[in-house]
Amino acid sequence: MASAGKPSAASIRAEPTSHGLGITNGSPSCSVRKRCAFFAELNRMLLAGCEADLARRIDGRQHTVGEEWAVERPLLVTLPAEAFDACESATPRVDAKSLVTIRQNRYSVPVALAGLKVSARIGAREITINHGGREVARHERLHGKFGTSAQLVHYLELLARKPGGQEHSVALAQERDRGRWPDCFDQLWRLLVESLWPLGRR
Repeated sequence: MASAGKPSAASIRAEPTSHGLGITNGSPSCSVRKRCAFFAELNRMLLAGCEADLARRIDGRQHTVGEEWAVERPLLVTLPAEAFDACESATPRVDAKSLVTIRQNRYSVPVALAGLKVSARIGAREITINHGGREVARHERLHGKFGTSAQLVHYLELLARKPGGQEHSVALAQERDRGRWPDCFDQLWRLLVESLWPLGRR
């Protein structure tokens, strides 16, 4: 059953690659292949391709794709009021590094949950993790194998016991990559190190 929404250009298709997801524009006038890491980026690329395709005129047709779409759209069935829950579920155990393994990838949770079992909802785009009836972590789903998604906020409790433990952590490295660790935080970090370990760490 068709539903109302954006038209999708038939010439655009997404394919899995060794580095994430690939998008191919195989239209007769243009052949472009791009690589993207996450579904959010893929969706933006697909939407841009679909909108660009609205101006195209199919051979033998009088109207453009956009004009034909304007006629067809009112005839489509509307989407249901409630979204269909297509998530899978799992009950992984949190390891000593506060990570859970889901579909051969690892995701961080608060350090207080180390050693405990949690419940996870596995969606196409997101992984949500719950414990004790409340959500404790939410990650963009990783595709491929043996990846790690670590959020620094899950490890802040460790700073009270081991202040220097996060300096070279995966969580901090990923926070930098996301642009969520400004330079002023590094300045503050250096001041803390100088005040706590004036003679250097061993």
